[in-house]
Amino acid sequence: MINDKDVGERRGRVCTVKGMDCRHESRYARNELVRGVVLERVMGVHRYRRAAGCFAAIAMAMFVAACSRQEGVEHPSSLAVPYAFWRVTSPTTTVYLLGSIHYGTKEMYPLPEEVESAFASSSVLVIEADPDGMSAANRRAFLEQRAFCEKGKKLDDYLSEDGRQALRAYWKDTGRSEELMDMVQRLRPWGATLILPTWLSRSADVSSELGVDKHFLKEAGGKQLVELEGLAYQMEFMASVPADEQEAELLRTLASLHDEKPGSTFAQTIAAWKSGDLPGMERLSRDWYGNSQAMNNLRDARVFQRNQKMAEKIEQLLSGQDRCFVVVGYSHLIGKRGIAEWLSSKYKVEAGMVSRLDATSKMEKAG
Repeated sequence: MINDKDVGERRGRVCTVKGMDCRHESRYARNELVRGVVLERVMGVHRYRRAAGCFAAIAMAMFVAACSRQEGVEHPSSLAVPYAFWRVTSPTTTVYLLGSIHYGTKEMYPLPEEVESAFASSSVLVIEADPDGMSAANRRAFLEQRAFCEKGKKLDDYLSEDGRQALRAYWKDTGRSEELMDMVQRLRPWGATLILPTWLSRSADVSSELGVDKHFLKEAGGKQLVELEGLAYQMEFMASVPADEQEAELLRTLASLHDEKPGSTFAQTIAAWKSGDLPGMERLSRDWYGNSQAMNNLRDARVFQRNQKMAEKIEQLLSGQDRCFVVVGYSHLIGKRGIAEWLSSKYKVEAGMVSRLDATSKMEKAG
């Protein structure tokens, strides 16, 4: 969370940035320093986002064909699947699918032995995007050009009148400083949406460093790393989301931050993830997007078309011989339009923690 002191005190013309007091004799110099702070923050935040947001993607809904399943295989969307963890088997190899929550807490760990063992037995780690797959210079150039406002413009210029009023109302209701508003005004709507949850969230215990994908990246060692999308692709799509959808997501993000109660929605997500309550996970994701046309379009773009493209790449892995461990945002795996369901039309797909499910079933019957 960013402290208002990070952007300095106007009255004394002193800007405190990361512990350094820098005196500036001109507004231009101060603006350039603040711009540098914003850029540094954005470059640090873009790697991992909260679970409900993830990255935006192509605007097109995925069609899941009602193909015949292999004999004896249930629809993955109808199963209880703890940790959104599946095992997919082809004639040549096994691919594990794990639904990630991109932001996490210490209480999420350690992960179940079945998950860690599957990871240890795999020679390939597959993720959405390698955070180091784009040079710092290229990231900086992209963000300067696409995340910051055009010369002579500010965030307000990209918003409707309703959007501007909602932004001001949030700032007034939460007592945020004008200095912080100055920083936000330098960003286009998608850039503001990307960074505001990290700046403004009151949940200090939730961190991207504790996200599931980050956990396995740290443990990857000498495993081969494969990207399903890549950072350049994800950043380009975020910047290309239509203006009405960018505004709708920004306002939804502000509303969720305004209503944030420590542990509420996030705790429900973690509980559903651990227990394998797939309908509950779908409901939480669906509720976040709401019912507006712009947000429905955004959800189609962000989740469903990406599902199909990622599933097609996972199919390529299933035609090989390397055992792979795939970690993607949980919303991409679950539901009738999710990756697990899509793959089940051609492969054997089963819950990765079968022994634990069997034990739970026996206990329920005994009770």
